[in-house]
Amino acid sequence: MNELIQALEEWFHEQTSGVLTPNKRYVVCAGLAVLEHMKDHYPLDREHYVTEKSQVHTSGPLIQEILRRFGETREFTREGGRTTRATLAAAESLVELLNNHPCHRELQGLSAKDRSEVVRQLQAVLVAHVRRYFDEQQRLRVEFDPARPVSHSIGE
Repeated sequence: MNELIQALEEWFHEQTSGVLTPNKRYVVCAGLAVLEHMKDHYPLDREHYVTEKSQVHTSGPLIQEILRRFGETREFTREGGRTTRATLAAAESLVELLNNHPCHRELQGLSAKDRSEVVRQLQAVLVAHVRRYFDEQQRLRVEFDPARPVSHSIGE
């Protein structure tokens, strides 16, 4: 399992150069969605994670639901990476990694319950990157004095 987690971290680093930025959120969306489909299907075939329109089976609500399972309720995405063309390439590279990983025979032999636990552990890795992303975002801090005229507050 540790080897699979390490492989997922390497995949994430290759896709994002190690830093999750707003324009790279699709990588996490692709990863979370592919892993979610892995609960029901392994090895993964293209039809398991790609729609007829060649988009990854993902959505904002799906990604938010996965994040919610880990206690993360902040909005990460509205579309789940579905509308970003690069999502498909990221998903395909992750599927390639998962289907051909040295532990693939072990994964194939797992019960659905055990495979779901493996998926949960892998998704936790990506959720940790989402949390780091939120923590690193600059926040706008506004100080407001209700005793002062609004025009003075805006002017500063």
